Amino acid sequence: MSLGQAVVSPAVPFKDTHTVQPDGSAAPGTVSAMSGLSILKMGSMEEALAAARACPFLEINGTLEVSEMIELSGGSQDGGSGAVN
Repeated sequence: MSLGQAVVSPAVPFKDTHTVQPDGSAAPGTVSAMSGLSILKMGSMEEALAAARACPFLEINGTLEVSEMIELSGGSQDGGSGAVN
């Protein structure tokens, strides 16, 4: 299965992960097993799951999580400029 135009952001590996707690403290490391992400634009969760089932990462015993992204309201403390860094 080719993902073609569905790929918004291909395989982005994570590096130098830190975990930030609600009190603002930060420490090296992660509480998640995630090692990277890809963003796909699919028509439904069923389509997304079908794409995940065809991913070659599974052939090397990798596991995948599929989640729907939600748009957060612009209520940031910096005035909600909308800029993403």
